Amino acid sequence: MADNKNMVTRKLALAIAIEVGRTDKLMSEVAAENGVSVDDVVDTLTKMHKSVSNAKRNSAPSKTTLENQKLIDEKIVPFVTANEPIKAKDIVASDEFPEVSTPQRAGALLGRAVAMGLISSNPYVEKGGKSYASNDYEWTK
Repeated sequence: MADNKNMVTRKLALAIAIEVGRTDKLMSEVAAENGVSVDDVVDTLTKMHKSVSNAKRNSAPSKTTLENQKLIDEKIVPFVTANEPIKAKDIVASDEFPEVSTPQRAGALLGRAVAMGLISSNPYVEKGGKSYASNDYEWTK
């Protein structure tokens, strides 16, 4: 590789590749103008490509996501439909949900259930937070 003052950074390698792509110049010309070798530019670009090609993508849901899904399906939705309409604070106040200790967490779980189409939220503006109920609940202003 080139010495430190002529090091091919990722930024320089991309700039050279872009200039080659936009002009009629050869990579050897653009590399020489920047005081680096074509091999060093290609090595840097190859490493960059390899790093983005091998990036791990975790497609499996996390443990927390799975636990929240189970909580929504087994406890939150039945509670909402049995006690509709409710607010997030009603879940926190209930003894049925020791794992939900704040209205923010309850609201997040209720919001997720709404996004999944399992329950509905009041479409009208309310003071004091949103209300939630089953999908067939008749909301009024």
